[in-house]
Amino acid sequence: MSRLESTLPALKPSQKDRKPLGELVAVYHYRPIHRLWLFAYIGLSIAAVAAPLIYATQRYIYGYAKHGEAAALIWSRPWFILAGFALLTALLLLVYRLRVAHRFIAIYKHGVFLALSLKQSYRWEQLNGIAAETRQDRLFGFALKPRYLAVLFPTIGKPIRISDAIENLPDLLSRLKANLYPRLMPVLKEQFLAGKWIYFGPLAIQRQYLRIHKRQYAWSQVAQIQVERGYLVIKLRDQPMRRLAIGQIPNWELFLQLVNMGATA
Repeated sequence: MSRLESTLPALKPSQKDRKPLGELVAVYHYRPIHRLWLFAYIGLSIAAVAAPLIYATQRYIYGYAKHGEAAALIWSRPWFILAGFALLTALLLLVYRLRVAHRFIAIYKHGVFLALSLKQSYRWEQLNGIAAETRQDRLFGFALKPRYLAVLFPTIGKPIRISDAIENLPDLLSRLKANLYPRLMPVLKEQFLAGKWIYFGPLAIQRQYLRIHKRQYAWSQVAQIQVERGYLVIKLRDQPMRRLAIGQIPNWELFLQLVNMGATA
């Protein structure tokens, strides 16, 4: 998160200790491996390995019969290598899928435990916010299944991406926001009313100004701010409209609340 101002303490996350997080509330697991997917993957892997292997064998037999062993090796070697590469790739992908199948996110009364690429636990006061959005792409005019994108922002450390392969992700995001927003909003409100700059990724606001990618506008230059199809649309007077994906804006709901607060102040 880009300079999200906060008076909250920057505490280091615990790697594995979940005791300080209190009572377990809910667990969200990675999408399980279904038998149909596993059988299909094994079948496709066998085909991907068998095709170059069979062709390599045919090339070797033909080359050996017509021109001897040296020619047979030259003609067949690239295809044997390709078959080996296909086998190695299939095995690595399967191992990776089996590993990520054990990932999960657990919500506790006082924080969250993330068993993703790393195992980390955070108390709620160790998190600065969350950016989340829903995308629904179209193919030949038909709406595809919605995709959820989310990033969690600790007070210390790099942002943590949450994959939409986590089951029931919308409910998980709702729980995260329900625990984070009531704690963050009073701090941000106090800073905003005091005339300080509040940062939301590419955006920053103050009682008198709005910044978009470091370009500053007085509020009198802003005609309207609204959310449309996963984008925050900022309509400026006598200037081109600006569109930002809400997935790039941490705590964008709080941003809109502060904007409305400033408009009615």
